[in-house]
Amino acid sequence: MLDLALDSMNKHARIVICGAVSQYGKKPTGITGTLNLMSQAARMEGFSVWDYRNQYPEAVRTISRWIEAGKVKRKFYIAEPFERCPEHLANLLKGINVGKM
Repeated sequence: MLDLALDSMNKHARIVICGAVSQYGKKPTGITGTLNLMSQAARMEGFSVWDYRNQYPEAVRTISRWIEAGKVKRKFYIAEPFERCPEHLANLLKGINVGKM
């Protein structure tokens, strides 16, 4: 996915790095599109929710209002039975489920 983004980004693009669950348990690989980053004068920047932890209470209030107003839809993935937890965890890391598990 990252390689596709690097191939089609605009001049002065900003690539945000976040949510790497799909990479858990895999051998790390390098970025192949660094020439594109340079030629497009783009940058990549990591993002961590922990950098904004002091804003968490207000975010919960705001998002709760959006959910109540129907502006945000939630999806849940119920994984049963409990005995299949190892399989469900593997599916989570593969990105098979949609929404909150």
